[in-house]
Amino acid sequence: MTTNLPFLLRISHNHSIADVAKKLNISESQYMEIEAGKSKLNPKQAVILSELYHIEANYFLTNDLPMININAGSNNRMVINLFATHYNEDTSEGEKNEK
Repeated sequence: MTTNLPFLLRISHNHSIADVAKKLNISESQYMEIEAGKSKLNPKQAVILSELYHIEANYFLTNDLPMININAGSNNRMVINLFATHYNEDTSEGEKNEK
């Protein structure tokens, strides 16, 4: 599963690309490659982002992703479940019991 966790967190925390790139001590173009999935964060960068966004660094290094509640002004109840894109309900057992 691929997601764009750095992008989602940056937007939800109202940070600019320049702000985050500066914290990571990289250029804006390098950070944009991370958000685009063309480059990966190294462990040190993951720790910096984990401190910035108050989540575990492992979320940036693995596909074990959290549920994120985004306060988006008038849409402040929006919740992004990053697991939902790969959820398949197996109804075969229920169908067998109905026959």
